[in-house]
Amino acid sequence: TELLPRKMNIPKENDLLSFKFTSEWVGVVAEYIIGIAAAISGDLDYAEQRYRAVSQKLKTQDQTFPIFTKLVERIPIRISELDEARAMRAYQAWDETRNQESIDELGEHIEKILDKRKTEPGILFLCAIHAFVTNRETERAFKYLKKIRGLAKNSADSNVKGAYNYSMAFLYAYKGKLNVAIRYYRKA
Repeated sequence: TELLPRKMNIPKENDLLSFKFTSEWVGVVAEYIIGIAAAISGDLDYAEQRYRAVSQKLKTQDQTFPIFTKLVERIPIRISELDEARAMRAYQAWDETRNQESIDELGEHIEKILDKRKTEPGILFLCAIHAFVTNRETERAFKYLKKIRGLAKNSADSNVKGAYNYSMAFLYAYKGKLNVAIRYYRKA
């Protein structure tokens, strides 16, 4: 309803231009909605194709029209959500197989989205996992987890707090700092 109103009155004067604009508007929004549906159904490549097609079409449209402005803002977010879903798939594949290609793929996807979504715990956890698994970079993994610390303290989501504490405990245990690890395990 935000992008397509239930009713629309088209004035009689200039009705041909109004119809043309309305059909372009509906076409762009419909393609965006199809992209969302494809993403929800798991067809990430098709969803990205639709989002990119909408983005191309918007370049030739009136950027001051509020609905087009919203779409211009949302498309990069939607594409980053697709990369997050791909990153999660790669992580799950690595978790099941321990295949190096999967962890490399995880790295490629998080690299694409980190700048846009660097305050989201899920992305930061994936970054920490990738840093540790690829090169045992505990300091880099700690860096990502420490960004989560403030988010975890303020989060009502106990899963974020628990995952943060377990992750910190694991890294401290790996480094041999068992007393610190025990404290984090108890918090978790």
